[in-house]
Amino acid sequence: MKLKINFLFILSVLFVGTLGLASCAADYDTDFTSKELEVPHSSQRMIAFNKEGGEQQIVVETNVALEDWKAESNAEWLTVTKNPDGKGVTVKAPAYDGFKAREAKVTISHGERASYEIKVSQMGYESVLRIPEQNPFFNREGTFYSLLESKVTSIDVPVETNLHLDHIIVPDTVSFVRLDTTKTVKENGIVKLHFDMDANTTAETRYCTVRLKSSDNWDASIEYVIEQSAKGYKVRPIYPMETKEAAVEMVDLGRTYRVPFQRSTADGNYEIIIPEEAKSWLSSPKKYISGAEVDFTATLNSTDNARSCDVVCKPSNSSAQPFTIHVTQQPFQDIVPTGVNDVNVTPGKGQFTVTWKAPDEVNYEKVIVRAKSNMPGVPESVKEVAANETSCVLDNVFKFAGDYTITVTTQGLRGKNTHDPATATAQANEWSESVEIPLTAAMVSSNSMQPGHEVGAAVDGNKTTYFQTKSNGNTSDPRPYIDITLNEGINGTFYLGFDEYKVSSNDRNPKRANIYASSDVITAATPVSTQTNYRSANAVSEPLAYTKTNGATITHIRFEPTQRKNGSNINNGGGSSYWYLAELHLYVYHDEAWKKEQLGL
Repeated sequence: MKLKINFLFILSVLFVGTLGLASCAADYDTDFTSKELEVPHSSQRMIAFNKEGGEQQIVVETNVALEDWKAESNAEWLTVTKNPDGKGVTVKAPAYDGFKAREAKVTISHGERASYEIKVSQMGYESVLRIPEQNPFFNREGTFYSLLESKVTSIDVPVETNLHLDHIIVPDTVSFVRLDTTKTVKENGIVKLHFDMDANTTAETRYCTVRLKSSDNWDASIEYVIEQSAKGYKVRPIYPMETKEAAVEMVDLGRTYRVPFQRSTADGNYEIIIPEEAKSWLSSPKKYISGAEVDFTATLNSTDNARSCDVVCKPSNSSAQPFTIHVTQQPFQDIVPTGVNDVNVTPGKGQFTVTWKAPDEVNYEKVIVRAKSNMPGVPESVKEVAANETSCVLDNVFKFAGDYTITVTTQGLRGKNTHDPATATAQANEWSESVEIPLTAAMVSSNSMQPGHEVGAAVDGNKTTYFQTKSNGNTSDPRPYIDITLNEGINGTFYLGFDEYKVSSNDRNPKRANIYASSDVITAATPVSTQTNYRSANAVSEPLAYTKTNGATITHIRFEPTQRKNGSNINNGGGSSYWYLAELHLYVYHDEAWKKEQLGL
């Protein structure tokens, strides 16, 4: 039984093998060639079109049927077409009127085994965005500046561009510069940006950085710096100099000039050499400068002749070539000067404080300020001040004189006055004045003096010395006093004041006094002219009442204290009633009634 099974198995194997041989021999038309697609390396490089567009070929080597492989673009503007012979791809780009280069990608593939990506770019128009280098615009290492003087309140910035300039950015932190789009115009490829500015009235240069951009090409942008000088400076930029020579012209007036220039970093620092013969009228604050700007100060040219000199800027790099600045200053211009403006008057006690604003260009030598009353017979109050002053105080103006017209007139070096003096109207507050009459030891005497502290100490001008009455004596003695005999008589109103003698206890300084006045020697029969109390501030005692001479010419005055600062009365010359003071003063007091009488009004 076992042998039979093996025999049958062998027969089965032989039968199956025979069938297999018969089947292979019948399939003679089967294709064993693999399907391949390749883009050679030479065709995988980036394809670049210019702005006019065109077409280029990508070579494709394949045995795949045309309909079985793909050629695609990821950008609408780029057309990709398979060549009918299946040997390549035609890539077409239209003309391009943009500015920024555009990019796309061509993908050629057959299944997952063969896929190629070829980059495509097309250049647009060249973006133009620049500011011409001409006064007042200056290019410093790629950044454009406008170098302006302090008085400039607007500027038109010419921008050469073929872009739509739709992003002009002024920093929010800058308030003195404002873009006015209503005055911005475009003509022949030049965009004129209009900026309004505040005049710089400060002593510091200030800056504003403006960024210019376009949505046509965000990569094309420039920064533009508005640099406004401090008040009082002139700006004279020197533009690129192939000849190493430049010129700066100055006006006849004394001014300080900023002179920026294009520097070469290889030059190092510069030594500023002013000729000896020009140093009397031209100077520079620094002999050596490390930046790209030199300052010059010129004095007023008061002559009828122009003056000039050549200033040498010598680089510290010995291999670099120095450059020369030819400086000229025009002769004196005898013109009618500009007037001031914004006059403001603050009334005071018998005076006016007058202020004004100087013009941006001060071209006068002095300012004459007058106050004239509408009342006949009242004299003018006049004061002259230097050209750089913008305020003064006018004295000798009076309330009784009513309204005054205040006139501020500028005057040139040779006497020409402005045609436009500034005026204002004001009324003075009530006037008064105190004039001290100097006292000497020969003019004073006393009926009571402590040894070592005689009456001369009251008029010696030294507050550390003092006068004191006797610290002993009889209660029957008369009150101590100081008599004053004047060299010249006084008429009107006067008063006596004094400086207190300061000690640990200063309560023996006078508090109350009788004042006598006479045109002759004062005796016991002379009546008291004034009884006054004294107020004390900072150890200076002033009277609360003044003494009037009532038309008499006074030559003799007596100062008789009747009460001390501690409140005790001085009734006699007894020892406990002594008093002291450091300095005694005599003043003549004038008021508006006195002045009106003096003027005969």
